Amino acid sequence: KISDVFEGVIVDQFCGEWMAGKAEAFYTADPDDLIRKVDCVIEFKPETETDSPEYLGLGIDVTFSSDYSVLQGKLDDIWNNDVKKGKEVHVKYVDTQDFKGSLDVCRVVLAANKEIVHDLARLYKQKDKTELDNHPFLANILSQIKYQLESYYTCAKESGLRADYLRHVTKTLSTFYRIYSEKEEFIGEHASEVEQSDVFKTIQSYCDDKLKEVRR
Repeated sequence: KISDVFEGVIVDQFCGEWMAGKAEAFYTADPDDLIRKVDCVIEFKPETETDSPEYLGLGIDVTFSSDYSVLQGKLDDIWNNDVKKGKEVHVKYVDTQDFKGSLDVCRVVLAANKEIVHDLARLYKQKDKTELDNHPFLANILSQIKYQLESYYTCAKESGLRADYLRHVTKTLSTFYRIYSEKEEFIGEHASEVEQSDVFKTIQSYCDDKLKEVRR
């Protein structure tokens, strides 16, 4: 239930201020959730009418203790099946305002501990939009996405993976940077909280270790 609440907050908030009004988020169909480990998809709005939307798949994890083995398992799944093979995950059932069909997307894990989710759920229930829009954990979420995408890009570039995978990661990262730059001042204000977060440090350490393997 706590995981469902976190997913709900993510999907709702990513349709608004958390993505600087530049994206929509959608739940995936059960096969994509259960088989392909993509809980929801972010659709980034195009900058111009001639551009196409860009997409990012999200896997959601709520950690209930200091044991981060489940989170590491989800990261393993992405690195072993997507990044090292130089391919995106194929989401078969996408139904958004701008697209209906199947998509190849980069996917990342978003993680939070139980206490953070309880706090987000409290604000969500109270309909405290101002507090929710400016919750410090947003800096953590955006940092998690950025660190993972940058790691995929570095791995693809340095290990000579398929050129089309590198192009896809580059485009997704470039699109995400538009969001990140809008929130950069906010992220800077909460940088120490992000750096001290066990969830972020787990993702950071994992990605760093994988890049060290690539460079050996």
